Amino acid sequence: MPTFYLVEMVWTAAYIQNRIGERVSAHGLYFGWKPNLRHLRAFGSLAYVHIPDEKWRNLDLMSEKCILVGYSHEEKRCKCYKTLRNKFE
Repeated sequence: MPTFYLVEMVWTAAYIQNRIGERVSAHGLYFGWKPNLRHLRAFGSLAYVHIPDEKWRNLDLMSEKCILVGYSHEEKRCKCYKTLRNKFE
């Protein structure tokens, strides 16, 4: 397994651990309310990234297949690895 996957696995584990606690999570203590966990998906699962309207033409696909490798700490979105282009999105 490449090293960049291991780094993302550690970040994802910390992200999830901060939101899920046995009784009270760190997120709950800091903000005072329980976080919504419906956006969480399995690490390494198949995902599709939407391609903006400006970047595709009539017969192109509107999404691109990738692998879910984590969650962004700045925004509410997922980090994906595009296998065909070998880059993160």
